[in-house]
Amino acid sequence: MYAGHFGLREPPFAITPDPSYVYLSQHHREALAHLLYGTDENGGFVQLTGEVGAGKTTLVRSLLEQKLERADIALCLNPRLTVEELLATVCDELGVAYPREHPTLKALVDPLNEHLLRAHAAGRRTVLIIDEAQNLSRELLEQIRLLTNLETTKHKLLRIILVGQPELRQLLARPDLRQLAQRITARYHLPALDAADTAAYIRHRLRVAGGREDLFARGALRAVYRRSGGIPRLINIICDRALLGAYSRNAKRIDAGTVRQAAREALQPHSSDAARHPLNARPALAIGLAGLIMIGLGLWLPRTEPPAAAPPVARSDSQAASVPNTALAAAQWIPPDSGKPAATLTDHGQPMATSKMDLAPKVPATGAAASPTPSAATPATTTPATDGPPGKAAGGPPVNPATPGPTSALDRSPSVAATAAPDAAPSPDSTDRSPPDPTLAPAAGAAPFDLTAWLRDPRADTSNERLLAAWNVAPFQGRAAAFCEYVKTRKLRCMSGQGDWDTLRRFDRPAALRLNRPGGGTAPVVLRGLDADQAILDLGGQSAIVPLSQLKALWNGPYLLLWELQTDQPIIGPGNNGEAVRWLRRRLATAAGRPVPEAPSERFDADLGNQVRDFQKEHGLVVDGMAGEQTLLLLNNLAPPPAVPRLSQPVREP
Repeated sequence: MYAGHFGLREPPFAITPDPSYVYLSQHHREALAHLLYGTDENGGFVQLTGEVGAGKTTLVRSLLEQKLERADIALCLNPRLTVEELLATVCDELGVAYPREHPTLKALVDPLNEHLLRAHAAGRRTVLIIDEAQNLSRELLEQIRLLTNLETTKHKLLRIILVGQPELRQLLARPDLRQLAQRITARYHLPALDAADTAAYIRHRLRVAGGREDLFARGALRAVYRRSGGIPRLINIICDRALLGAYSRNAKRIDAGTVRQAAREALQPHSSDAARHPLNARPALAIGLAGLIMIGLGLWLPRTEPPAAAPPVARSDSQAASVPNTALAAAQWIPPDSGKPAATLTDHGQPMATSKMDLAPKVPATGAAASPTPSAATPATTTPATDGPPGKAAGGPPVNPATPGPTSALDRSPSVAATAAPDAAPSPDSTDRSPPDPTLAPAAGAAPFDLTAWLRDPRADTSNERLLAAWNVAPFQGRAAAFCEYVKTRKLRCMSGQGDWDTLRRFDRPAALRLNRPGGGTAPVVLRGLDADQAILDLGGQSAIVPLSQLKALWNGPYLLLWELQTDQPIIGPGNNGEAVRWLRRRLATAAGRPVPEAPSERFDADLGNQVRDFQKEHGLVVDGMAGEQTLLLLNNLAPPPAVPRLSQPVREP
């Protein structure tokens, strides 16, 4: 009804589990990885749980869409069956012949076992997926356990995946089912989406349906999250009703009021029933009665003189730690784009192996001396501290709470030589990025830079602005917490993590680091160049070449870098279609040394997933077959645009 009004090919918020609309948040990627593990050669018993409407069935559909090679999958969607009916369903799914008239347990298990042995001999894997598994009876669970006994000396003949609501965990925790619970080799609980993922989920579905990503205002996105709690099914219901409401008023954009009205209408039966329930009035009556009693006691009790002021009592360390401290709040460095801990290194939150890579010619060993404070030729522009929650501020990973000082913006232009003049600042409204200025070489014969002395001098954090300057992007004048949202408007993305020098060499992009101060706390710097044994640091507008041996004890591994998203999808995996998939096929062909296809397929299939896994294995990433931010960044490095700043090429010829 409203699709044409908003320029949509189809309604984007249907509640059916359509794999083409699957949104892979970090938790959904991990859940899909568990499902993939359950179908692997070494997969065993896998349990996936999640709240009603969290997206479990959609993930199962996405798994089936991949058309896994050499894998036969039997799917059971209705587990409210007898033991014989369940075995018959499995046989039907796998094409196993059995007696149709009153089949006995043995008449079902024997041909199933023979089929599994033949499939194993042919090099095929057999997987049984049971959805809504919380409805399985005690007898069915025991039969499922017995099915896992079908095995050879080295391999299980049948891999089983149980998918269900949280009640499944309680069911399998029963003492009489401990034999089954002990055979589960992987468990994962799928939580609801957070506020950021809820907004990304809505934009993703609008984009897949051919609509504008900004169809929902920011206030509307927040309202959807508050009303839905991040449950995808409720998000779909509310958003669908909001689009219908906006269409009825001939509005072209959805605001927060429309969302609130849609939530009241779509979820009204639950709220109204709860409001009318007589038990719901009891807490309010109790509170009111308690208030009247307290007022009566206050009027009845005699008046007394106030006690003398107690002497000051020193707070304990634990009490003092609970008091908000704005100075400590400004010192915390948390990546501002996600609000999550900055310990994620791989595409999907797992540790990543590191490997060396060839670099451009090394930076000269000599460096220009830099004064501990910015010179008059390179003034630092600062902005006030963020107004984030106590104990946090945007810009990087957690640091020593003893570090004072506010979070601030960066200078407009980078300079690697301490004596070099600053670059011309770009226009604030400019969105184009030209190659960085080539004045990066240090002065010959200059004295070594004393980094320790520089670190002793407290100074404002300008790392975010210096990072933008490395990309020749206009400074960000807003709150630090919105920094990563700002860079998206310049077609850039934030990526934070915990790594080492090999990690940064691999990504080959300027990065904001935190160096330990001699007296405690950390100081912000921007890494502009890196080779085998030394680094070029941007120290708030000044630059110095520092040996890595000196930095080893000063840097603990957290970083924040910017990279350019060259596709319209930040994650390319099962369920994706279109130009992003074509781009991925071209880059993977280049990486593997194969001819680049002229008209690559736009569908993400099992073969493409295997190509992604091969690339991830070769480059030390977690092998999950989904191209996330780090996989995409390494693929970008196969053909980086000329204007992209790189650690391996900090000096550019005029």
